[in-house]
Amino acid sequence: MGHIDNQDIARSLLDTLDAAQAAYDRGQPAVAIHQLHAFIHNVEAPTGKHSKADHVHHMHHHAAAVIAALETEAGHE
Repeated sequence: MGHIDNQDIARSLLDTLDAAQAAYDRGQPAVAIHQLHAFIHNVEAPTGKHSKADHVHHMHHHAAAVIAALETEAGHE
């Protein structure tokens, strides 16, 4: 699955993103933000083991950008 060489880790990360999307779709942005923080934590956990540091940084950066957008949308600047 792309730049992550462990299928279980990749699936877990995708499941976390799916949960964040589902929470947002249900109108629960705070839950989506929580899921995205969990995604960042899980992305950073296996650094150097299953994904290269630059890819970890890239995924972290994009998740943080979504969190910022959700917080702005919800009025939690």
